[in-house]
Amino acid sequence: MTVRLIEGFDLGTSVSWNNLQFSGNVCYFIETKCSSNEFVFLKGDRPPSSPEFTGGVFGHYRFALGIGGLQGQLAASANYQSYIAHEDRGADYNAPTRVGFQGDNLLFMRASVGVKAISWTADFFVDNLNNERGGILGNVLNDPGLYTRFRPRTYGVQFQYHFH
Repeated sequence: MTVRLIEGFDLGTSVSWNNLQFSGNVCYFIETKCSSNEFVFLKGDRPPSSPEFTGGVFGHYRFALGIGGLQGQLAASANYQSYIAHEDRGADYNAPTRVGFQGDNLLFMRASVGVKAISWTADFFVDNLNNERGGILGNVLNDPGLYTRFRPRTYGVQFQYHFH
């Protein structure tokens, strides 16, 4: 949902919830035949790399600079993702227990300030403004040092030219 409060000033939000799960057992194929005792996922398992909840908010403000039709731009956003859990049976698909690992609940923030002309845009930005250090995805060893992570806070300049 996006709302324009005044000309040039937009606020928005998004929310998502899902209850993804396999509707049947997923087997390991050997030479195009399903081995009946080797299931990679069981009915009801959540697919890997699928967060249950996500959400975000953003604000974007554009305003005239009064110099040759240039516009100033200010933008900020924050995005949330619930942890991603994964269970693995490893080499033994018939194992009664599975090895479980999960990432962390994550909040990722971004901010930028820029100038826009008819055919070009220049922005200064900060990604991962809050320097989120949580793990996107855990690992079988449950070692936080091996988690997949966001890159640390990053500053940059972006220039775009639009050919018409």
